[in-house]
Amino acid sequence: MPAVWELATGDRPWRGLTAGAIMQRVMVAGARPPLPLWAPPAFVRLMVACWAQAPKDRPCFAHVAACLEEMAAAQDLVEAKDCTATAEER
Repeated sequence: MPAVWELATGDRPWRGLTAGAIMQRVMVAGARPPLPLWAPPAFVRLMVACWAQAPKDRPCFAHVAACLEEMAAAQDLVEAKDCTATAEER
């Protein structure tokens, strides 16, 4: 789910590559965009959870939205709760 990465960076991952090249990197090689070094830990944990290779291990969009709302309300992304629960854990 590149949407969380795009929220953090304001950019598109792998800009300039073809869709086929991106699919090969992600689906075959398991590559993910680089994590922004300045991103708060809670945001990074959510981003990484969204990138789980197996879809069943990724949070659903409603959970992602709820986590982002909580982070925004807390205004403290370092101390925000862990939002890495998988679909099976919710």
